[in-house]
Amino acid sequence: MMISGDRMNGVVEPAQRVWNTWGMHMLVLLSFTVQATLLVFAGIRRRKSSAIVRVIVWSAYMLADTVAVYTLGHSFRTNRSSEHMLMVLWAPLLLVHLGGQDNITAFAIVDSRLWLRHLQNLGVQVAAAAYVLYQSSILSRPAWLRAATILMFVVGVLKYGERVWALKRANGQPIRGFVDIFQEKQWNQGADKVYHKMQIKISQMYDVFYGKSLVMFSLYGICIRAICPLATVAAFLLFHLVGDKDGLNSMDVTATYILLVGALVLEITSALSLVCPKLFRGRWCGRHIKSIEELTYSFFEKAGIHTMYWSGSMGQLDLFDMCRRARSSPVGKIATWMGTWGRWIRLDFSWSVPVPTEIIQMFMEMANGNLEQYKMESDELLVTLFANETRKEEKILEWHIGTHVYLKWYKEQQARDIHCFAKATEALSNYTVFLLAAHPLPYKGGCTLKNMMHCARHRSAGEHLLRLLSDRTAKYHVGAASSELECYGELDVESIDRTFEIGFEIGAKLISNGMSRDKSLARFWVEMLKKVELEYGEDFHAKQLSNGGEFLTFLTILVQKRPSGWEPLRRRLRSHRPI
Repeated sequence: MMISGDRMNGVVEPAQRVWNTWGMHMLVLLSFTVQATLLVFAGIRRRKSSAIVRVIVWSAYMLADTVAVYTLGHSFRTNRSSEHMLMVLWAPLLLVHLGGQDNITAFAIVDSRLWLRHLQNLGVQVAAAAYVLYQSSILSRPAWLRAATILMFVVGVLKYGERVWALKRANGQPIRGFVDIFQEKQWNQGADKVYHKMQIKISQMYDVFYGKSLVMFSLYGICIRAICPLATVAAFLLFHLVGDKDGLNSMDVTATYILLVGALVLEITSALSLVCPKLFRGRWCGRHIKSIEELTYSFFEKAGIHTMYWSGSMGQLDLFDMCRRARSSPVGKIATWMGTWGRWIRLDFSWSVPVPTEIIQMFMEMANGNLEQYKMESDELLVTLFANETRKEEKILEWHIGTHVYLKWYKEQQARDIHCFAKATEALSNYTVFLLAAHPLPYKGGCTLKNMMHCARHRSAGEHLLRLLSDRTAKYHVGAASSELECYGELDVESIDRTFEIGFEIGAKLISNGMSRDKSLARFWVEMLKKVELEYGEDFHAKQLSNGGEFLTFLTILVQKRPSGWEPLRRRLRSHRPI
């Protein structure tokens, strides 16, 4: 069906008139709205691992520069009559928007490596804004408008320059520099206080890599936060009290009020960040007075105010649930073919749980050097089993299977009262497998999690494994466990990876020793995570900060700060021969 030219003109011409009349207003207000969205949701991003929040922040981050740059370019064509002379003030305000918010200068860690591109954009956009002022004959405008415009132009240049400098400083910032965060005596302040301080440091890492912390608390940054709010207040007062608004377009006046008040709110928020800082390392005062950080957080603690500094959760992935569901998932084949298998696993099969208190307690006891909890001198079985020389990924999968078998039996024996350490063990086991799926170790071949998924889909290993676990006639004692292993051997062993067999063997040996292994097993998974931590580099931890933080980062800090806490077990494992 063809649309006539007259009908098309009847649609296009009204839309064009609306755009010519309101287009500039919509663009500048959209630019401000995007900045307000970034201010709110960037703070949420550090504390919550949510796909919805990430999409909102990503959309706002991508729109922020695009809208501001386009609007600045569009201002060349705006009406410069005396009725619309307020539009000359909007160009500097767009520079302020390009300066961004203190809590987000980069969406991803790679953005800081592109600081030279942002430096180039700074020069181009400042020149464009200056040309808009020149073309608008700013010197011939009323004195109050000229003064307000120049003030906001200075604010915009300072803010945009600070953003580029923050990106440059964050580029190449070593995350290991945050490991040595406490004096030795601070590790003996109690588990709760140490954990609280570590959360603050994790939040500080986010501010450094994705915010303006490295610049904010320098002398230059402090001066900016003193000058910019004062200049913005002065510009607002000039417009509100001195400016003669007779003869001006009413919508221009309304939009200017919104932009100036919004800029003032954003500047005050930025200035207040100095009162409640996440990072305060100024050399010029840090040597002489107690840091504002310590005073502020001490006040919050005494007032009973608790703040979330990171997501406080750990990812979970159960191999058995994955085997059960992956076989009926056609999306998995597509994801594997597209090379997005890990991302598909995260979205389809994984979930998150709050970090159990028992896990935090174990980590903090390790940090305090309480070796009695972690020597495992009496746990000969765990030391023997752990000494089996296989690659880390194979060992993790074997122990995940063994842990699942043991905990299934344990829960049947303790139907009403499940020990808290059993829940912690399950969470640690699922978390370690989640790391393998979402962030695979740099190994190829052998029994990897991906190969096991292939086995589950094409050779029915998952069904065999689940059938064994679901056998209602099985009684999980030594004889029954051995019987199950014999039954397992009667299956098509050639089509089932040996990892399943070893996993059942581990589970059977754990079961044969009764219900005294829950704490030891939890400590074993702590040790396993410590070994896994060595495989992940600095980029991994920095990237995960943008998704609410990764629990493995806490272990990295503890291991680097207190490596001696693991030496007794390490020596025992070195001296023990593999089974």
